Amino acid sequence: MEYNPSKIFWFAYFFLSIIAMGWGYIGAEPAQRMSILFYEGILALPGLVIVLFDWATPDRPTAFQEIDTITIEEPHEGLKWFGLNQQLILGVILAGLVFWKIAVTSVAFVDAPIWGIFDSPLGNAAYSALVGLRENLAFFGVIMPVGIAISSRYTGEKLIAIGLGFLIATSAFTIYHTWRYGYDELAMRSVTVFGLIGCITTFGSNSLIIIDLIHASNNLAIALGYSKRIGLAILL
Repeated sequence: MEYNPSKIFWFAYFFLSIIAMGWGYIGAEPAQRMSILFYEGILALPGLVIVLFDWATPDRPTAFQEIDTITIEEPHEGLKWFGLNQQLILGVILAGLVFWKIAVTSVAFVDAPIWGIFDSPLGNAAYSALVGLRENLAFFGVIMPVGIAISSRYTGEKLIAIGLGFLIATSAFTIYHTWRYGYDELAMRSVTVFGLIGCITTFGSNSLIIIDLIHASNNLAIALGYSKRIGLAILL
């Protein structure tokens, strides 16, 4: 099995997030239960199955070689110093900047679901933050690396393959958000930029940690009522 301690760290917090979403399901209204089933059944569990397949079959048949995933991998050559601890520090800093900027401008990067499951506003906000983890796994942890792997096979050019992988994942992320939360031109541009940021940070760090913290911060700020619209917010 292909794994390292960082992968186990990722699996632990993602698996705990599944348990947390399941706990919320118990007290949710029927409409909210359907949303939870969507996030768990369409994004989380299939993504997790693909990740586990990737981990368990390093010597899989050629027909399945393009199945590739990113959770928390070994840093790229030349970036060996940028390990889990460094990713966590940078992720927390960027997440703090995102939350601060949303609180100041009332403009978020991407939309997020608002829940009414718990009595505590913070509990509902945390639940909203968990949704971002599922979207990140699906689009940046699975679709992007698979897109790169398939593109690399047919183009034979690494840079072109990376660009195509970014394009596929960002486009899918934008289409999904437009379908899920409705069409708005400015919001769609912001979502597209956020999708590209997700691709760059995930591919560059070879890890979901940074985008998970940024996305969770965005959703947390929305759920706590700091955001009034979605748009192209500039951090600094």
